[in-house]
Amino acid sequence: GEPAAPDPEIRSGELSSSLVENRSETNYGDDHPPNIEAVLDGEMLKRAIVGVLTGVLSTLSGTSGPVAFLPLAMSTFSPEPTLATLATAQAIQIPIAIASTLVAITMGTVYWPLALALAVGLGVTVPIGVALASRCPDQHLKVGIAMVLVVFASFLLARSLVVLIS
Repeated sequence: GEPAAPDPEIRSGELSSSLVENRSETNYGDDHPPNIEAVLDGEMLKRAIVGVLTGVLSTLSGTSGPVAFLPLAMSTFSPEPTLATLATAQAIQIPIAIASTLVAITMGTVYWPLALALAVGLGVTVPIGVALASRCPDQHLKVGIAMVLVVFASFLLARSLVVLIS
């Protein structure tokens, strides 16, 4: 028999084109340098500031880039689709992960059994998360992300306070 047609909800071509269509008026496409209007209206500056804040906050908090980037980007670039912001957050952690992993290996601080178990778990579940996120309405995705961040922030705060009090 013929192979099954891909699910239209998650075909990358359609998702990519819908993300491009939904981008803000300031176009930073791959084949065009930023235009002067983008520089003058502050979009480039805003994006640079979010990048710097993401780097500083993720370094100070010991978290990955998405933990700091998501709230900053979602409050600064609100016309951007949430799925595009989430995908960007995942992409920015690649250089962070590579650099911090190399440093940790150099220092001999990687606990390999845990690292390998997490890598396998992530490899299996990330595609499921991507499929779910791509099917979710934008507002639902935004609320879900906010709830996850609040839960993790609460856990981190409670754990830090316990250590501080002890």
